[in-house]
Amino acid sequence: MASSRVVRLRFGTKVLLLIVSLIGAMLLIDTVAMRLAVRTVVDEQSAARLEVGARVWRSLRENRSRQMLEQVAVFSEDFGFKEAVATRDLPTLQSVLHNASLRLDLPHALLLSVEGEPIASLDIALDALNRQRLPALLQRARTQGSASGVVVIADRPISFALVPVFAPHQVAWLAMGSEFGGADIAELAGLTGLEAVIALHGDGGWQLIDADGQRQAMPTELIDALQGGGQRIELPAFTEAHDPSLALRVSEPEFSPLYLLISAPTATLISPFQQLQQRALVWTSAVTVLALLVASLFGRVLQQRVRRLADAAEQVRAGRYDQPLALSGNDELRELADAFNLMQASISEREKQIVFSSGHDGLTRLPNRERAISLLDRRLAEQRGSGRSALLMVIEVRRFRDINDLFGYAFGDRALVELANRLRAQARDTDPLARLGGDEFMLSLWGLGAEQTARRIKQVSDALAEPFLIDQVPLSLDFNFGVVDIGQDEVVDASTLLRRADVAMNEAKLSGEGLMVYEAGLDERHQRQLQLIRHMAEGLSQGEFFLQFQPKVNLADDQVSFAEALLRWKHPQLGPIPPDEFIALAERSDLIGQISRWVVEQAVAQVARWSAQGVDCGLALNLSAHDVVDPALPGIITDTLRRHRVSPQKIILEITESAVMRDLNAALSNLDALRRAGLTLSIDDFGTGHSSLAQLKRLPVDELKIDRSFVLSLMPGTEDERIVDSVLRLAHALGLRVVAEGVESAEGLDVLRRLGCEVVQGYYFSRPLAADDFVRWWQQRRTVPAKDSAA
Repeated sequence: MASSRVVRLRFGTKVLLLIVSLIGAMLLIDTVAMRLAVRTVVDEQSAARLEVGARVWRSLRENRSRQMLEQVAVFSEDFGFKEAVATRDLPTLQSVLHNASLRLDLPHALLLSVEGEPIASLDIALDALNRQRLPALLQRARTQGSASGVVVIADRPISFALVPVFAPHQVAWLAMGSEFGGADIAELAGLTGLEAVIALHGDGGWQLIDADGQRQAMPTELIDALQGGGQRIELPAFTEAHDPSLALRVSEPEFSPLYLLISAPTATLISPFQQLQQRALVWTSAVTVLALLVASLFGRVLQQRVRRLADAAEQVRAGRYDQPLALSGNDELRELADAFNLMQASISEREKQIVFSSGHDGLTRLPNRERAISLLDRRLAEQRGSGRSALLMVIEVRRFRDINDLFGYAFGDRALVELANRLRAQARDTDPLARLGGDEFMLSLWGLGAEQTARRIKQVSDALAEPFLIDQVPLSLDFNFGVVDIGQDEVVDASTLLRRADVAMNEAKLSGEGLMVYEAGLDERHQRQLQLIRHMAEGLSQGEFFLQFQPKVNLADDQVSFAEALLRWKHPQLGPIPPDEFIALAERSDLIGQISRWVVEQAVAQVARWSAQGVDCGLALNLSAHDVVDPALPGIITDTLRRHRVSPQKIILEITESAVMRDLNAALSNLDALRRAGLTLSIDDFGTGHSSLAQLKRLPVDELKIDRSFVLSLMPGTEDERIVDSVLRLAHALGLRVVAEGVESAEGLDVLRRLGCEVVQGYYFSRPLAADDFVRWWQQRRTVPAKDSAA
């Protein structure tokens, strides 16, 4: 009997239990949904912070390695040190190394013989050194002239800089460095807010070293993840107590494994969301308590009204918040309905905030890239069949990092907000506008007629050209525009349009034009350019690049004492690549310096080989705009000439007018140094640049080369003859020798002889030849009478 009384429930209690169950289910679903959303946002932010940390780390390491190399290189030139090295005076060496280590704050020092044997060391145990003699670092230094890297010696990671010691020839190798660890970790943590530890594999196995130098054993799962090696390893959160991490290899592949483990503490990212959840929980709890009180007092109300409450709760559980509960009357049940509606609105607003944050930029309140793609797809569907066109523009702020560095990040943020407002003024409310990331924005303009597109592009460009007033500071910004003209009948998705706009914007940036409208084929050309740039350095090392040589004929005796070295590239898949194409790409991708050094090395070596074969012929080399202002250029060329024992008089350096005009002062400094070293300088492609006579007079050149466009069709009595005659008179008045390139006919050659041109080259004499073919051509020409040797 007692048991039956326990299970007998009143109607009010049943209603109360029902409401409690529904509200509990609603809160559980809402909590789970919020946790999933928070976890997604936190994971994305963690990944972004790790990626930023990796870039910051690479920059710190590169700067530190460069600084150490410069410090050690300067010290290696110290006369007292070189004298002590030359005499092998060990006490003096130890004293000098000790003083240098204190001055440079590099406590570890090591002096090696040219063969790599240790001579003296500072704070490095020689027995440990015997097990690890830095063979790979030493080999790299022999190849590159110097090297830096982190080496584990006696379970201590040491960051070394290795440079040669000359007195005057190389007599030793000097390595100096400092212990890699706490200071590096602290600097990274200070800049990024990330946590970092060092993982190394030494004599005692795998160890973890924190910023304080404390060592501890490494978890097994972490060891397993690092055993596979690799330069970059993404590490998952092995347990809920661990954060996702990124392992960046610090040591070279030839050395003991040494990694920097960086992690973004998720606790700091989750904290704002937890506060939001706590406030929501307090509010929801208060509403729930109110609902329970009302339900307990009025549980005997009509079943229909209770059912309506249950139905409303079901709507909330299903995520539908747009149907408020409406109950008649003015009693407590009506108040419960109002409280329920308030809770529903609160949940709806909170979810709207989360959804908005996931699809919008927090600074400018503009849609982000993912949201922009969705909006663009919707507008594309609406436009089809409308008979109107549209424009999609990707806009990048040039050198925005300089603004942050100069004025600070807060100033830069306000500039971005003002830029977003100005872009809003250019678009209608229905035109999708977005911040794609960093300093890159998207603007779309819809419903345009064919005649309006060019005018609207100019309007946007002019609007952004007006100075921005930030904190009472006028700020002028420069932009790169990538534009896609969307035709009325074009069937394409938003992702493809954005990619095309990005491609056009990159073309505008690389070409320096600032604005580029996408054209058919630009995608393919962009992909080809990317393929060439990615493969260029590898192709240089694998022998895909080679030189050909075109003779330069002296008209005074019809003999050849110089040839022009012409760079060629045969790609393994794409075949021969036109020089105009790959040279321009090399200049844009900063590979031109590496290619130029290779050309100098190969050309000077070829002159030396020809000399050994009895071929007395020098070479003319073309210098790029980057080379002309590179302060290291004179030293590279003179060192190469000295190594191959080639006279500077055997090399002519050809430079274009436009290359010199980019930075006239820097170019003049380099050209003066090259002239003093005994090299001949020539202005190439004269007549196609923008130099003035006053600037030409300042250039320390010996030779002027008439562009082939004036020579190819040169005939007696033509406009080309008058132009060439004027150039010759000008050059001779300035005391310059003149070379005409592009000679392809006997008539043109006769005109050049008559006008007093000194040197000619072109297909009339020979196409560019391989080295062996050139030798045979040169030897044959020496045996043929001058009057018969033109062809």
